[in-house]
Amino acid sequence: MTSYPHAVRTALVLLTLSVAFASPAAADPSTATVRGDLERISLGNVGTYIYGIDGRMIHPSPPMYENPIELTPGAHSLLIGFNASKYALLPARIDAKAGASYVARFEQTGQTRDELVSTVWIEDAASGEIVVPKRQIWPDAKPAITYVPPASGATATIQGKATTDRMGASFARAVDGLPTSIADVTRAVPLALAAGPRALLISFASDRIIANLPVMLDVKAGDRYVIGYEIDDSRFSSQAAPIFKFWVENATTNKRVVPETKVPVRVLKYDMDVKPAHGRRK
Repeated sequence: MTSYPHAVRTALVLLTLSVAFASPAAADPSTATVRGDLERISLGNVGTYIYGIDGRMIHPSPPMYENPIELTPGAHSLLIGFNASKYALLPARIDAKAGASYVARFEQTGQTRDELVSTVWIEDAASGEIVVPKRQIWPDAKPAITYVPPASGATATIQGKATTDRMGASFARAVDGLPTSIADVTRAVPLALAAGPRALLISFASDRIIANLPVMLDVKAGDRYVIGYEIDDSRFSSQAAPIFKFWVENATTNKRVVPETKVPVRVLKYDMDVKPAHGRRK
C-alpha cells in the first residue's frame, strides 16, 4: 500500500470531496444545472445556495454556493437558501431545459444593515432570462402573490397532521413556488391541488422546531394526500437536535408516494424545562 505524507493525504481527501460534490452535468447537453451565487465580503460570505431539491436536502457546511447541481429536463422543486446577516429560504419550481445553466441570483438594497432588503430570483446564466420571478425574502414581507387553490377541474387534496397536543403540525408551505395562506396549520384543513406534476414545499412547524422538504408530487385527480412525519426527540438537548423524518402518503391508495426522508431541523427553542416526549411521535 502506497504511503503519502500528511499534506499529500489531506490534498487527496479534499480533491476526492470536491469531485464527489461536483456535478457531472456540466459537459452533458442532455441535462441542465442550477447553482447559487456568492459575494465575498470582509465580514464573511453573502449568497444563495441550493438547500434542497426533489425530496432531498443538501446541507454541507459551509454551504456550496457555486457548485452546480444536475437537473434532468422538466419540472423540479427547489429550496433556495440565502445567507447574509440573516438566513432565509425561497421555495421555487423550475422547468429545466436541456443544456441550460441556471443561477439563483440575489441583490441587496439599503444604506444600513437595518434598512437592508434582500431579493432572490433564478435566471438563465447565458441569456439572463428570469425563470423564477424576483421575491423579497428579507425582511420577511407579506408575499405579493400567494397560491390560489383551483375551484374546479381535475383536482386532488393534500393535508397535514397535527401533533397530539396540537402544538405543531405538518402542512404544505408552498405550491409551485407560491406560498400558501393557511391561517391555522394545526387544523389540517385539506388544500386543493390541480392534477399533474406539482412542486411542493412540505413543512412542519411548532414553537420549538421547523423542518422543510421540497418534493415533486404527481397529483392524481380525486386522490387525497397526507403529509406524514416522525419526530424522535429522545436525544433532544442543547447539543443535539431531534431526528425528523417526512413522507407523503396517498390516502386513497394507501401507498407512500414520497418515501420516508430524514431532514435537518431548525431549533427555535431549547427549553429544557419542557420535557421532550422521549420517543417517536407520528
